Amino acid sequence: KHHKMSSKKKTTKSVSKNSSEVTSESPNEKKIKEELQKLITESESISGRDASAIKASSIELEEQIIASSLSSDKKKKLLSKVKQLQQDVDNEDKLEKVCGRVIQVGLLFTSLVPMLLTLFGKISEFTTRPILINPPVDLTQQHAVIIGGCGALGTELALMLASSGSSVILGCRYSSDMSSFDDEENEFDDAVLGATDDSYAVETEQLKARALSRASLRSRLLEEGVWANEGEEGTISKLTPGTVSIWPIDLESLTSVSLFADRVLKEVPKLDLLVHVAATKEGCSLTEDSYELSHQVNFIAPALATQLLLPALGVNLEDKSKHADYKSRIIYTTCDAALQVPDWLPWPMRRIDPIMLPSVKYHRLQPLKRHTTIDDDDHIANKPLPNCEPLSEYANAKLSAVIQAKELARRLNVRTSVVTHIVNPGALDTPFGRSAGPPTIRVSARAKMMAYMPPVWISRKLWGLVSSKVDVSGFMLRDPKVGAQLLFHACTSEGTGDLSHVGGLYADTAGVNINCGKAPWECSRVAASEYPEAVLNRSLATELYGHTDTTIRNHQMRHGAGEEVSGTGGEASGSGQRVEVGERMARGAKDNKRNLIEVEVTDSQHDVEVSAEWD
Repeated sequence: KHHKMSSKKKTTKSVSKNSSEVTSESPNEKKIKEELQKLITESESISGRDASAIKASSIELEEQIIASSLSSDKKKKLLSKVKQLQQDVDNEDKLEKVCGRVIQVGLLFTSLVPMLLTLFGKISEFTTRPILINPPVDLTQQHAVIIGGCGALGTELALMLASSGSSVILGCRYSSDMSSFDDEENEFDDAVLGATDDSYAVETEQLKARALSRASLRSRLLEEGVWANEGEEGTISKLTPGTVSIWPIDLESLTSVSLFADRVLKEVPKLDLLVHVAATKEGCSLTEDSYELSHQVNFIAPALATQLLLPALGVNLEDKSKHADYKSRIIYTTCDAALQVPDWLPWPMRRIDPIMLPSVKYHRLQPLKRHTTIDDDDHIANKPLPNCEPLSEYANAKLSAVIQAKELARRLNVRTSVVTHIVNPGALDTPFGRSAGPPTIRVSARAKMMAYMPPVWISRKLWGLVSSKVDVSGFMLRDPKVGAQLLFHACTSEGTGDLSHVGGLYADTAGVNINCGKAPWECSRVAASEYPEAVLNRSLATELYGHTDTTIRNHQMRHGAGEEVSGTGGEASGSGQRVEVGERMARGAKDNKRNLIEVEVTDSQHDVEVSAEWD
């Protein structure tokens, strides 16, 4: 009992002592404790001030405690808490500096390393670029067609083929009669001076540039002594060995492509070489056939021309067992943009995002609905396609052409003597080559994140300043003659004519044309391991070939039925009219009320019937 009473007395004394301490706190002590607790809470918060600012406040609080009139015990307790706070803040400050340094070095590394690797890669490719040499060949009595050949690359190739004895036909957007250039140039000058609308002035300037290019081409052919000087109609006798003729073709019009092919079939006894060098980086608008411009010029039109010219190349479409016994070649040109592969660098140092890689777009093989608008000057113009970037469309179309060419090579190699290859001449020192650039509609996350980093921003500004004064990028571009040498190798070399190794991709980055230390067909041939994954996908190639064949057949059917129906004078006459479309017979009738053409097609070769209708 005495022990319990004693403990109760001690507890009472302790409680009374604490109560007296709480009640005896001075306003100054209370203020110091509140400030200390505030600093402790702020140091533990993510959204608080920096550690250095908290430490400075704690030093001021420490001085305030020392100068206060508190008892020594209270000062000692408060100062120990302040010291602990300062130690925690020091550790946090050190950690912040280390993290900041790590982040700074990491961002600098992830931004500069890809830039330096790209720069060193371009310099290495430029310094190790081989000198291409081709042995002389005799191409007398051979005939070549170069579609889109009035550019720098096509012209150089045409001169090389003509100097070897071949007759060459350049398919261009120029008319065959080039004698009226001076008058046309004056008309273009007047049009430009009289134009009030900027868009029409730009369009007229483009027409003038074409006319100037046409005159330059004529002068070049005359200077080299290979100008065929043909008339408007042209005859077989004009296709003499060692000459170059120019025939009109507009790849933005599939009807123009069909007419060009018909003329070749009529006037060329046999075709030994078909080369596709046409390309455009314009896009996101519709052609007269309602296809996206870049896909039609870079892919659909060349595929149609190839299909129509197969008989001239020795392919018997009626009897597959009776193909010609002479060897012919089909050469497609491609570009670096179409052959992009995933970057080997990990994220976030990737130089190209996987979603920005070119891919096959099947919906571009279908006619699109045309949308027009009327501006303030009552001019009717086509609206650009939504969510469309011209350079992305260019890369996608060129990739599709590569896949189509390899599948065509596989199919023709079964029974025919037609050799198909693809050539990447690289970036050439031409207006077309200088206009290259990355797509801007889809920017990678790293590019967005790094764009405003000081090192990246400064380097871009310096590069822009230097490139505006010195042509740095143009210095690494190839001369068009270099690209023509590579094309000539694919067109004429015995190694590239090996029927057991068709469908190759050739580039000067893969080595020299001759004496390469490997089999002749491997010289300057890119290894399959460097191909984009889509090019090696057989199922994709089969599917794309089927879609392309459907697009071509639809055009041929539509073209034939349209001719027959237009002959009725636009009246709604009945059925029973037959139109021949290749091996097919079409029965069509026009319905004026619905503005549709209904067609039934009978394919006698495959014993099928198809019904279709279109605007």
